[in-house]
Amino acid sequence: MTSTGIYVKLGPTYTGIQTWGSSSNPGHTGIAAAVACCPCDCVSEYDDFYRPDSTNLGPDWYEETGDWGVENFELVEQYGADAGTANACCMFKIPATSGIDNGMWVAMSIDQSNVVTDDEFYLYVCCDDWDDPSSGLKVEFKYLGGGWWRTTIPGGGANGTKDQVADPAGIGGPDNVRMYVCADHMTSMVRAGMVSAGYEYAWADDVDPGSGLYAGVGHNNTEHKNIFDDWVFTELRIPSMVCSDCWCYCLGRPPKRSLKATITGATGRASCLGGVEWDMDWEWNSGTSRWEGTAEYPRNPSYGEYYQDVDFWLYCDGDDDDDEDHPGKNFTLYWATGAGCCNANAGGCLAGHIPIAASSTCDPFSLTFGPFYLAWSDFTCYACHNPTPMDPGDGTGSGYYYIVITEA
Repeated sequence: MTSTGIYVKLGPTYTGIQTWGSSSNPGHTGIAAAVACCPCDCVSEYDDFYRPDSTNLGPDWYEETGDWGVENFELVEQYGADAGTANACCMFKIPATSGIDNGMWVAMSIDQSNVVTDDEFYLYVCCDDWDDPSSGLKVEFKYLGGGWWRTTIPGGGANGTKDQVADPAGIGGPDNVRMYVCADHMTSMVRAGMVSAGYEYAWADDVDPGSGLYAGVGHNNTEHKNIFDDWVFTELRIPSMVCSDCWCYCLGRPPKRSLKATITGATGRASCLGGVEWDMDWEWNSGTSRWEGTAEYPRNPSYGEYYQDVDFWLYCDGDDDDDEDHPGKNFTLYWATGAGCCNANAGGCLAGHIPIAASSTCDPFSLTFGPFYLAWSDFTCYACHNPTPMDPGDGTGSGYYYIVITEA
């Protein structure tokens, strides 16, 4: 047998393509390039510092600035002293994988019983190297007193700062509070805060944390020892799955904080709605994952007002996010019953509408809902004109329209 061919070699560290000679000569006769395998598992690292007191944190940590150590099964700075080092920083040396444009979810507990007003703590994310914290994004957590904390995402503007009372009884002890940062390089989004409920986080769109794979912790408090615990470091996604549920996801891609709704395909009585737009913004403290917005539907001026306000909510649920045949299936659009303009639709005003599969995409984010029906004889909805009991029969009768939601 003298024929030649190729085989694909799959291994734990690489995938390669090589030529082979014959069945009696299994050794390869040529060399082809080998490429790194795609990552198969999400990187997730945890350190509870449950080990003997020591000035040596172990091989996973690098003391960039300050004197760090383990005392009473906690991470402390300074070790064996009652004061802290200015701008102290300790970096984690294990990286997230680099299979795709990535990001990370990082969390660390602080012993709040040892904190005073104006203390500042930091989480460094997406750093290029484990010995270079300045190459990433430094998210700030400042204690305001009275249990209140201020989280600041640099460059995030008004929405990138959030004042809140931290969750009590945080991970690692009854006096602990917890810092969280979710940094997404792929979409240039960062969320951070001191509570576990995601809807209360500071949220910064259009802030790229960088493509680095390393993270760390720090502080700038010199009046007392600083005590930390329970470090968690997780990558955000790999090609096959989302690793950390930081946001609502649409086939693995999170939409931004501010969305826009537009009415399209309007016919008949609904024709005047064509092109109407309104903002859909993330609703803080709603208790669930949703965006909220109010549309102004044009109406007959004989009613004394030119517009009728109609409230909408876009809800997000984690289920069915992986259905590639139905992008955005986990999003549902609801509207306020008081407007009356939804009465004629299937399920009435209480129905939740999911996007149309054929005309919706997640990248770019564009979800199409409808068709919505606007009956000519619907007296509860004043949109477009003064309805009468009779359809005019001239093509201006009952109509339909669609609502498309995109990023603003």
